[in-house]
Amino acid sequence: MSEHQFEIIKYSTEYKKDLLDLLKFLWTHLDQPDQKEFFEWRYEKNPYTQDPFIYIAIHNQKVVGCRAFVVQRFVYGKSKEIKVFSPADAIVHPQYRRKGILSRLNKAFFEDKANFYPGNKLILNLSSNQYSTPVCLKQQWKETNGIKSFCIKASLLNYILIKTGFKKVRQQENSLIKKQTYKIKITHKLKSAEISSLINHCRNPEKISNIRDADYFNWRYFYETESYTFIYYYQNNILKGYLIIKKLTDTQYKIWEYATAEPGILKRMIKAVMHQKTIPFLRSWALSADDKYLMKKCGFIAAPVKLWNFLGKKRLPVLVRPVKPEINDHDFFIDGIDIKNINNWQIFLADSH
Repeated sequence: MSEHQFEIIKYSTEYKKDLLDLLKFLWTHLDQPDQKEFFEWRYEKNPYTQDPFIYIAIHNQKVVGCRAFVVQRFVYGKSKEIKVFSPADAIVHPQYRRKGILSRLNKAFFEDKANFYPGNKLILNLSSNQYSTPVCLKQQWKETNGIKSFCIKASLLNYILIKTGFKKVRQQENSLIKKQTYKIKITHKLKSAEISSLINHCRNPEKISNIRDADYFNWRYFYETESYTFIYYYQNNILKGYLIIKKLTDTQYKIWEYATAEPGILKRMIKAVMHQKTIPFLRSWALSADDKYLMKKCGFIAAPVKLWNFLGKKRLPVLVRPVKPEINDHDFFIDGIDIKNINNWQIFLADSH
């Protein structure tokens, strides 16, 4: 079957049902209603674009391939905005694989005239796997020096409490921990206006980071809100830090994102929520040197490489690429900042799609 028999087009709503039928092969952990809800949240309700960047392959009037990008707004310096496209869902129907469809879908994105507006824009690939990474590298994505691997903080006591049935019962919606000089509130309630205001004071202008405004928070945590716990740190009733974690299982949680006015605040929030939620294992990304240092100060250790290999997990790099068909080495610099250097980024799990 020749690759020219496939038509590569940009997604429109008339293909929604067929595309959802294809995405069933990818979203096997979701039932059909949840698949629809997830699709609409991720692509149609994204506040940063009215037109989803989804590209589909058609064969005999059937959707057989998909490559989708989530649009986000990042910033560098005081106010230099960067439009960031995050590769998210990529799927080719099992009967149509190894025919170059994914490469053609990527190419369609690079050549989409909708991408060619003034300003800085790039692709930040935080979700590539062992199959898609080689395809991306052939199309001029570049590896950063950041490896997607976890650091872990563990509590043997909490693990024993859960496994032996002595898990603490904490049914209340809110929990407040008061100390002499500060208080920590642990809740399932999102305070988007408060934390977006805090970020304006905490953001490091020397790093490229997501613009976490109220629109971002209201969208990012709209889906599966009940899975997240929000931790707020106050001094004199002024918010000085926040931490968001996500529950995976009774024993496994992940840090989704955080911001603090002082490094020690994060350590206090982590200690408080691990105790209050009886968390045995808390994991976090720590991609940059600064993040690794901070996580170490908070009691995290890097996941052993041998254990990662034993579990069959490949430690893959973060990939980046400018948004245009043909690129040169100088395109990987924005105002002299090398986007291949992960230390120039502030990236959390929340930035991955």
